[in-house]
Amino acid sequence: MLELKQHHFEGQFLKSFQNDVVVIAYKANWCHFCEKLKPEYKKLSKILLNRAVVAVIDADESKDLINQNNKFLHGYKVNYFPTIVIYKNGYFIKEIDVERNANKIASEVFRYL
Repeated sequence: MLELKQHHFEGQFLKSFQNDVVVIAYKANWCHFCEKLKPEYKKLSKILLNRAVVAVIDADESKDLINQNNKFLHGYKVNYFPTIVIYKNGYFIKEIDVERNANKIASEVFRYL
């Protein structure tokens, strides 16, 4: 599981994922539900190992990243936390709206692999 920061979106780092499925969990430190999901993100990362990238963005640390119209975040605006989103080929596919556990999220992601 990657913990993305502003500097990851500057330069070439994320371009290496443009042909992959990427699951990004947007969280905030003050959000109790976000903190409860940390173990699920780690499990999800193991389930999707070598199939999809799982990353977390902390909104408190990366406010500019969440607000800017970065190509990798194209077409999606985070409105609440936690938010879990699937991207493919660098573009928004869908927000995950299933039960928030690793197996259910993985089942949703497998549809796009």
